[in-house]
Amino acid sequence: MSSCKIDNEVVQTVRKRRTDRNDEIQQLFQGAQPPTKNSKFLKGEVYPGDRYIKDDNKLTIQIHRLHLTDVNGLDILDDKSNIMYQDIPSIAIWIPEEIGKDIIRQPDNTL
Repeated sequence: MSSCKIDNEVVQTVRKRRTDRNDEIQQLFQGAQPPTKNSKFLKGEVYPGDRYIKDDNKLTIQIHRLHLTDVNGLDILDDKSNIMYQDIPSIAIWIPEEIGKDIIRQPDNTL
């Protein structure tokens, strides 16, 4: 019997993410918080980072909500100056090596 882990905790907040000159998201995953040791917490003690929110033995699905901006961090607007990408769903999938052996993967989003 197979199972998977679905992490919907990440769905709580819309995260702002910049796109690059090719309109690709520069950094999808939220990193560790705090990012370095400070006077109160060790690195990652508050939040380990999205890359570590997974089950090493199960397929894990993370659902993210994104507010996409341009390369300069400015909102992307349509011809009528409306913000275009305010709450965009995005899915990240972790496939453990053990179950990923028989999966055909499509590299680099190409056809």
